[in-house]
Amino acid sequence: HGIGLDKRIGERFLNAGIGWGGSCFPKDVTALTKIAAEYGITTQLLNAVINVNIQQRLKVVQKVQEVLKIVKGKSIGFLGISFKPDTDDIRDAPAITIMNNLANLGAKVKAYDPVVKVAPDSLNTKVILCQNIEEIFMDSDLIILATEWEEFYKIDYKKLGNLMRGKNIIDGRNFLDKENLKDFGYKYFGIGR
Repeated sequence: HGIGLDKRIGERFLNAGIGWGGSCFPKDVTALTKIAAEYGITTQLLNAVINVNIQQRLKVVQKVQEVLKIVKGKSIGFLGISFKPDTDDIRDAPAITIMNNLANLGAKVKAYDPVVKVAPDSLNTKVILCQNIEEIFMDSDLIILATEWEEFYKIDYKKLGNLMRGKNIIDGRNFLDKENLKDFGYKYFGIGR
């Protein structure tokens, strides 16, 4: 909590979630570990940070397996692809790692992002990019919120839940209103809760 008091950092960046990505932070952390290694310095904390980031992505895949039991043939919709809202930057985006893993397990994976409209080369070719939110919910067994876009908070989850086969949602950013979703009949799963 203490580091969150620093206004340059703030608490808004210190939330449990599916991990971090982008072009700067991953590159900078890796560079620091390499520079330290050149000087014979062990960077246990930075190595742990990198490992936790990788594990957060894998934990989501494990959670999907726990919820759905059998992933093969199940339809999983992703809300968001970019590593953070208000950007089309998908470099090292946690959503891509998670989608690729689920597609490799045989899930039918589909994704919608307000600004990412072209599938990145790093995305499994089996992943379907949808043009609207309704397509994500249609016949889905589970929804994963991967990016906390403001428009995803305002979705009519009650209405769209009726399009789903299974009303399961993994809130990868602890962004959504858990109680409202439960009232609408969803099984809600947050991260780090």
